[in-house]
Amino acid sequence: MSEIEQRKYFPFYDYEYVLDVRRQQEIYPHIMPLREGLKEAAAWYLSHECEVKKKPYLDYIDVNLTKR
Repeated sequence: MSEIEQRKYFPFYDYEYVLDVRRQQEIYPHIMPLREGLKEAAAWYLSHECEVKKKPYLDYIDVNLTKR
């Protein structure tokens, strides 16, 4: 197996990734575990399903995004 320099296949080698979430925390200060959030969202959906405007996404994909 030949060794390939990291810079040859990953052009952003020296790029520093920083995610600043301070503004997000100001807007949404309460954090909950993913599992709890999904359960809450599913419960809301089941009790409000008739209010949700469902869009025919699969029809849109078939008409607009499939290769011809």
